[in-house]
Order: sequence, then C-alpha cells, then structure tokens
Amino acid sequence: MPVLRLLVILVLAASGAKAHLTHDQERVFVATSDGRTVFLRMPLPFAFADEIAAARETRRPLASPYLRRELSGTAARYRVLAEAIDADEAAFRSRLSALFAFDRGGTPVEAAASAFRLHPRAPRTAFGSVSSAQASVATESTPLDVVFSDSVVEIRFDLSAGTGSLGLRRSGSGLALPDGVDVVNWLVVDAPGSSLSTVAVEGQLSERAAFPPLTERQTISWSWLALVVVLALVFVLAILRIRARTSLGPRP
Repeated sequence: MPVLRLLVILVLAASGAKAHLTHDQERVFVATSDGRTVFLRMPLPFAFADEIAAARETRRPLASPYLRRELSGTAARYRVLAEAIDADEAAFRSRLSALFAFDRGGTPVEAAASAFRLHPRAPRTAFGSVSSAQASVATESTPLDVVFSDSVVEIRFDLSAGTGSLGLRRSGSGLALPDGVDVVNWLVVDAPGSSLSTVAVEGQLSERAAFPPLTERQTISWSWLALVVVLALVFVLAILRIRARTSLGPRP
C-alpha cells in the first residue's frame, strides 16, 4: 500500500480561499469482511471541503469553530483547535459521519463515526488491514500545534446491517484541486485468515465506488473448512485400514 503523503497549503488571497495541493492525494478505506465496519485515513482538509468551497465563493476566510486563522507573512493559514474538538466530540463525529454515503447492493445503510484520531502530519504507521487500522484509530491523539493543511484524520465508521456489495460515494462538495493533482482511493476488504482484496478508484467519489468482492477462498467459512478437513481425515484413515487388511492377507 503506498504511503500516504500530503503537502497542502491553504492561502487566503484576494480572490478568496483556495486549497493548493502540490502532490497527488491518497485516501485509504479498509472494510471488514461483513461490511459492518470501515476505517478511513485521509487528509483532514477533505473533511472541510464544503467550508472551503463556501469561502472561495464568498471570498471570505474559512468559518469553522474547529479552525483558527493566523497570518504568516502576506498569506494566511489555519490551525486545528483540538480543544474545540475535545469540548464537543459528538458534533465533530457528526460532521465526519456525514462525509460519505454508504450502501449495500445499492440500498443505503446508516454510517456513524464512532471513533477518530487526528495526526499533525501524514503518519508512517501501517493502515492497510483491519488490525492495523483499528490499532491506529484506537490510539489516543496528541495533536499539538496542528497545522490544518498538514493534518490527517483517521475515522472508524460503524455501518448498519445490509446485504449485497459494499459501496460508497461522497456526500458533500469535493475539494478544489489544481490541474494535474489527482486523488486515489484505496478500497480494501480484509477477511480473517485471507489475503486482502484491494481496488484503486481515482477521483473524489462523486459517483458510487464498490469495494472489491471477496475471493472464493475468502468466502469459505471456517465451519465448512473444518468439515472438509474432518472428511479428509476419515477418508485417509479408511484407506489405511483397507491397506492394512490387504497386507495381512487371508487367515489360514
């Protein structure tokens, strides 16, 4: 899995607020095999795309209780107010919950951001499996002096039950990107004891993107596997008994 790298500079110019991304961006979605939990790691500015779009349209600074604007020379940048997030985590989780619309076989399912973690910059820790993603999100955040344009968020989504293939699309506005800068979404399904199923989808998910289906080897349940092993052992023992009797020959 390619390492998530981000260099974002938010500049408040006379023409309004613009998001300048100088590298291609990556978002990693890791789903459990039952489709009930999805982990996400992505640059935090994607979670404020609506506010950034509104600021560009009105040519005013970003208006968010979670961000503080400060001047740096002739430009402006923003810092994440961790204390504001801590003061009302429920409201921040509600914002995260509304970022994407999930479905099972085309039928919408509810998704709630049950946990999140902020990073001051792109982490180098693994995030390509359920175990690594779960461990990373569960670790307590220590975001000191977080620059908004450099920060990364990890989210755990808990989904309601459903049937059919798991899919998603973004719910709100896309983040304004300059020419030549793309977004790659890695959609991963992790089944216990099996290899990962992964697809890469380009763009900001304005249309539905489907997670990869489980391979045949992944869909075999452990109960069926145990039954096959038991039957194989019975067959081998039967063959051994037949050979043993044959080697002894007829009794006189």
